[in-house]
Amino acid sequence: MVTRDLASEFDTVFGVDSGREMIAAAEGLGGRTGGGKEIRYLVGEAEEVGEIEEVGGVGGVDLVTAGTAVSVWFYLILMRTVNVPTWYREAC
Repeated sequence: MVTRDLASEFDTVFGVDSGREMIAAAEGLGGRTGGGKEIRYLVGEAEEVGEIEEVGGVGGVDLVTAGTAVSVWFYLILMRTVNVPTWYREAC
């Protein structure tokens, strides 16, 4: 899990996934940040990351990463289930 692998490098870490099952599995594994805080796992869409209160708006994050296969993203884009411009705007 990408979130857990990178958590030791940051003070505050959020793991976000649209699947409740994935979040439940991640919560079962737990994990701590480099600052000793618990990793927070949230159900949500990539386009909604900017709405997480603790992120703090523009400049509120140091890293955004996606631990999913590129082929899945191409499929989702083709099926128009991911709003790519919105995701990039939120990520930037």
